[in-house]
Amino acid sequence: MAKDPASIYEAGRRGQSWLKIKPANTLDPESGQYVMLGKTFKGMTDETLQWQTDTFPDYATRDDGYVTYLRPHFVA
Repeated sequence: MAKDPASIYEAGRRGQSWLKIKPANTLDPESGQYVMLGKTFKGMTDETLQWQTDTFPDYATRDDGYVTYLRPHFVA
C-alpha cells in the first residue's frame, strides 16, 4: 500500500490517495516458477465455478492438492 504524501491522513478510511501496489514480476527468475498473484474463491456463480472446474486442469502446471497453479493464459 502507498499513500500520496500530499494527502490528508484520515483514520479508518482509504480514499483515492491510497494505492494498492502489486508486484509486476510474475516469474521467479531463480526458480523459474510462477508466483501466485491472486486467488479465486468468493463471489462466483455456480456456472463460473463449474467452468473453472472443467477448464483450469488443461492449464495447470502443478497441483499440490490445495492450490492449482495455472500457466498465464486468462485475463480478468
